[in-house]
Amino acid sequence: MKKNLFCYVLLPVLSSYSFAQQNLVKEEPMASTAALSDEVTSEPAVPIAQGIRYSCLSAGNVRRIEVEYEAVDSSLPCSVNYYKDNESPGENVTLWRAEKAEGFCESKAAEFVDKLQNFGWECTES
Repeated sequence: MKKNLFCYVLLPVLSSYSFAQQNLVKEEPMASTAALSDEVTSEPAVPIAQGIRYSCLSAGNVRRIEVEYEAVDSSLPCSVNYYKDNESPGENVTLWRAEKAEGFCESKAAEFVDKLQNFGWECTES
């Protein structure tokens, strides 16, 4: 009886697990020039160059919005990263990324800062 139970219950589970492992979907490069992301990271995967930086304050809380570039001599690819220094020190959320659209990250960062200011945050560019 134990052998039959294995065949009927566990074998299909193991087979589907094996099938899933063999057929993992690999990430392809982004099809669009930019994508919204909720990825939280502590450290960047590649060396980056700092671009525009904003610091926003409200009721003792600090928010930073930074445009970062993957190469020192190029504005692409880029990302817009959002830091909540008081609530999540050392962590950031990547809001937007661009690989081909020149000025996209800078524009999105400025729009996001405007939105924070409309909510009462005091922001300065540094």
